[in-house]
Amino acid sequence: MAFIENGFTSSLNFLIPEVNRNNNDEIIVDKEMRTSFNGIYACGDCTTGVKQIANAITSAQIAANSAAEYVKSRKW
Repeated sequence: MAFIENGFTSSLNFLIPEVNRNNNDEIIVDKEMRTSFNGIYACGDCTTGVKQIANAITSAQIAANSAAEYVKSRKW
């Protein structure tokens, strides 16, 4: 099995400075895909970890579930 990287890099210029990134400009997330700023979630290749499609899909599902729980828990 081979994994080929296309060489694309994410542009994270739109992010507020309160969202922590590492030295590789990847967004730092916890196991629930939460960032350092409450209510902002990240997934896929712009986060830390292995850059594979399967991991991106898995992290997207985790981020979606976590974000849904966050929204449900809020008192609007």
